[in-house]
Amino acid sequence: VVLAQEGVGGSIGLGNAFMLTPRNHSFFRAWYDEYRQFSDAVWNGFSVRLPSLLATRMPGSVRALGYSACFWPPWNAWGVAQLYRSSRCLVPGAYAVHLWETKVWASL
Repeated sequence: VVLAQEGVGGSIGLGNAFMLTPRNHSFFRAWYDEYRQFSDAVWNGFSVRLPSLLATRMPGSVRALGYSACFWPPWNAWGVAQLYRSSRCLVPGAYAVHLWETKVWASL
């Protein structure tokens, strides 16, 4: 399983915006089982913090890429401006780019 860290050094967790996995991997079954208790009030707990916790409980099951592999630029005002208001957004070493659309949806 490959996930990308959200926050420098995974300080926020392992994000679910970028996931590579073999079919029916036990890590994703464990994660999915936890979603039975999902609450929108703590979506970040299920979508970012929980996979980080599960990765520590299931050593060797996840390869965690650095945050710049998918979550750069960050979702703060500066990062969103880089994505949507800059003519030149630098994403060195990125495999994918999270667009943070919920932060800018109203202005798109």
